[in-house]
Order: sequence, then C-alpha cells, then structure tokens
Amino acid sequence: TEEAIDHVAPAAQVARAAHPWVAWSLFGLLLTGIPQMFSTAIKEYYSSFFWEKMTVLLVAVIFTFTIRRWVTLAVYARVGRFWPKIVGLVSIALWGFVAAGGRLIGLLS
Repeated sequence: TEEAIDHVAPAAQVARAAHPWVAWSLFGLLLTGIPQMFSTAIKEYYSSFFWEKMTVLLVAVIFTFTIRRWVTLAVYARVGRFWPKIVGLVSIALWGFVAAGGRLIGLLS
C-alpha cells in the first residue's frame, strides 16, 4: 500500500546511516585479527587458506568502500534494478568467503 511505502527508508539513507558501523566493524576486525594472527603466525604463513582469505578480504574492503558505496548512494534511476542486486550478491559472497576462510584456516591448516 501507499502508506507502507512512505515508511520505507531509501537505500541511500540506510547506507549513509550504516557507513560508520561498517567502518568501525572493519577497525574491530583489524584490531582483533592482528593479535590472533600473531598467535599462530607460522601456521598461517604456510596456510593457503590464510592467503586466500587475506586476498578476498582486501578485495571485499575495496569493493565495500568503492563500488558498493557508489551503487547504494547513487540515484536509483541511474543504476536501475539490476546493479544493486548484483552488487548485493557480490558483497555477500565476498564477506561470506572471508568468514568461511577464517574457519578453514583453523580446521584444515
């Protein structure tokens, strides 16, 4: 209904409000990840899962703060319906791989 649509926040508004949370989450990830890596540095250095996770983490951070941010803050008419969905799926896949990669380091290395 039209009344329900009035209460839905535009994606750009949600993205702007969530940006500080995303930035602080990345800071927390680094703050806790670096000491964790130091505790098993030799194991992780020789783990292919560690290097794959670090590569995907770098790509995910760059993607999140560039492409995803650009698409979510763009005027909807300019990006259309297709690109936000693709960007969302890629974002979920990248960050899912980062999380899964962390588990694989401990389980299979």
